[in-house]
Amino acid sequence: MKNGLVISDTGPIFSYKKARNIAENLGIQCICTIGLLSNAREKGIISELRPLFEAFLKNKRYYSLDLLNSILRLHQEDEIK
Repeated sequence: MKNGLVISDTGPIFSYKKARNIAENLGIQCICTIGLLSNAREKGIISELRPLFEAFLKNKRYYSLDLLNSILRLHQEDEIK
């Protein structure tokens, strides 16, 4: 995905927002990366979220620190300062 467009070998197919709206209108639940990781943590598939969140921030993945810390609190992990 680049600039909100899903990219294939032949070029942009559709915008992420449009695709998400279509999926939700069809009753398909969409979750983002943070939601997917939170679910994996809840099910014991991954043991810690904080190192992943710190890697996101280090690699310029732009997530709100408030959002990340709220998810960390939910899973009783130490917040990112």
